[in-house]
Amino acid sequence: MLLKDYLDLEVAKGALGRLRRRLFSESLDAVYLIRCMLYWNERGKRPLLQKLYRRRLIRRYGVSVDLTARIGPGLRLPHPQGIVIGYRVRMGKNAVIYQNVTFGARRDGDTSAGRLPVVGDGCTFFSGCCVLGGITVADGTVVGANAVLTRSTERGGTYAGLPARRVDGVRAVGEGCA
Repeated sequence: MLLKDYLDLEVAKGALGRLRRRLFSESLDAVYLIRCMLYWNERGKRPLLQKLYRRRLIRRYGVSVDLTARIGPGLRLPHPQGIVIGYRVRMGKNAVIYQNVTFGARRDGDTSAGRLPVVGDGCTFFSGCCVLGGITVADGTVVGANAVLTRSTERGGTYAGLPARRVDGVRAVGEGCA
């Protein structure tokens, strides 16, 4: 019997269930590494552990999270590849981040001036988008693929384009055609 088959027979509770999910899910593994890295950084202890978790995160997934970033509970990374969460970025609860998304400063000097993104609760960022500068991404915002968001958003809005603009109510191609 294979290890995966054996674990599938077990109830998905307790330590064995957590081990099974971690062994067979890249998404959960990446979030676990981020949480461990930030946990040890917040405690101000064990700098070697912080560096080891960060290095493993970068090597396995190409995900770079600065140690000064703060990320709320419920983070989901459906495809944890090439994600960058920069210096002092603040992120609320239940964020969903797809591959190749960047959060950070818009230009030189933004970091030292504190002009960095603040992300609300329940936001979704699709592949390839960038969230740059001292902006506030309101709760429930959706940022489309390859969008570059450089202005603060409204609650529950959908943003797309370069630069990103609100596109609520836009029909998909072919939608509503007879």
